[in-house]
Amino acid sequence: MGLYLIGASLAQIVIYSHREDISFGQAVGHFRIALVLVIYSIIGLLYPAALTGYHLFLMARGETTREFLNSHKLLKQDRYQAFTQGSMWRNWVVVLCRPRPPTYYRFKDLYEEGDQRFGERRHQQETRKPAAAQDVEMHSVRPFQGPVSLRNEVSAPR
Repeated sequence: MGLYLIGASLAQIVIYSHREDISFGQAVGHFRIALVLVIYSIIGLLYPAALTGYHLFLMARGETTREFLNSHKLLKQDRYQAFTQGSMWRNWVVVLCRPRPPTYYRFKDLYEEGDQRFGERRHQQETRKPAAAQDVEMHSVRPFQGPVSLRNEVSAPR
């Protein structure tokens, strides 16, 4: 959004200066708000740019944020990076170009061909025999009767 705002504001100033055949400074004098929006966008882009750079750095190292923050506690030879692929280029490819995992947001949707929500368990369930009307674990369940002290008070006559 910030890049779009910078581009649109600068384009407005540059196009106006070319149409009116005036200098860039004079065009800025006419469109002061556009220059303010460019400055505002540059300031607003600093934090997301820094955060993006930090996460690209972490991906290049093959570390999580927690591993990086705790890495100063260990000697360099004792550090273990479980997710690294050996080079920063391979680390970026593994993180940014991997296939999307199945989503669990719509877990109650009907099964469609190729659905991976249940993985291997789905195929195992299809080959098993159908279960009895009532599972084994349900045979020992008794209805809830409340705490013993309450049962004694209710059943004892006064």
